[in-house]
Amino acid sequence: MLMEIEQHIRQIIRSENNITVENLMSIVMESRYNSYYRIQQPLGKAGDFITAPEISQMFGEMIGIWCIDLWHKLNCPQKIDLIELGPGNGTLLHDILNATRHIKKFSTAISLILVEINCTLKKIQRDTLLSFNVPIKWVKSVNHIVSSYPTIILANEFFDALPIKQYIKKINQQSGQINWLERVVKIDNNNKLYFDTIDADINENKFLKLHNNAPNGGVLEISPAQHQTIQAVSNLLKKNGGGGLIIDYGYDISPEQRKNYQYNSSLQAVKHHQYHPLLENLGCADLSAHVDFWSLKNIAVAEGIVSFGSISQNVLLHKLGIKTRLNMLKQINSDENLASKLDLQYNRLTSVRAMGELFKAIAITSAPSIIPLGFYNSNYNSFKRL
Repeated sequence: MLMEIEQHIRQIIRSENNITVENLMSIVMESRYNSYYRIQQPLGKAGDFITAPEISQMFGEMIGIWCIDLWHKLNCPQKIDLIELGPGNGTLLHDILNATRHIKKFSTAISLILVEINCTLKKIQRDTLLSFNVPIKWVKSVNHIVSSYPTIILANEFFDALPIKQYIKKINQQSGQINWLERVVKIDNNNKLYFDTIDADINENKFLKLHNNAPNGGVLEISPAQHQTIQAVSNLLKKNGGGGLIIDYGYDISPEQRKNYQYNSSLQAVKHHQYHPLLENLGCADLSAHVDFWSLKNIAVAEGIVSFGSISQNVLLHKLGIKTRLNMLKQINSDENLASKLDLQYNRLTSVRAMGELFKAIAITSAPSIIPLGFYNSNYNSFKRL
């Protein structure tokens, strides 16, 4: 079945002469019934990658603290929708609900909305969350969310899997004229897939104009899917009131501050926890790219939402109290092997050499008065509408 994905891509290339990186990612990852996220079970040791909630319960417990604090700042509504985009095995929500179960007013106020397209993962999520007796709805996209209650939205390693466009800047050495090329995939004479470029109209995308200082040969990545998702999330928060927390790996750099070396391709494939050739075994490996947090914040604020951050995952988790929780867990059980395991989990989540610095967090809320926990020293941003 997975071979059908590559066959479909090859048919498009033969018909159109190429396929853009954006369309290839869309087909491989999400759009067809047999795409990666529809039929694969990507998480865990037997899958292709492990996310922070799978590493340690401490991650979910800290996010639970964040949710409780936001609920209080929303004046403890009797009904609240807790929405997760791409909930994986349901581990994050499980740990949030488990950590907050003693706060009865919060526990009884919650309804869950899960944005998920994978039928296998839906069953796993149902089993994982069944014991909490919380109402659950599944929807296939952000645009299908129906909610009229105050809202908390979580997106952990969701945006990085959304399709991106890749543009390469070329400068005519004689005239100095700037030309942007879009990266595409073609088929060579040996029937192999390979990357190439086609002319791209700079008027296609207003974000291209912001990056005229990019170096010759520099790669610019833009994700209309990420932009549409943050717009939908922002509009939902604007309508219902509430806040959202987005954690992912990426960068938060304005075009004016961006250095030449920061214009590189971040597109990668991961299979069985190892980097994998991008154009091999399409549909069998996870494709992802760094998230442009600057653009997400810009778009959210343009939609009338308040943005906080970004801050590193290391900073966020420590502000939420992960070190204290680590010590508590060690005191509960004096087993040295468990203590070593907890230390490894803690270091993996917070170390600069692991996830601590590469992974970043932004928060968005429906009003400046709603300042999310962990972001007190991170003033909200206001941007000019693009």
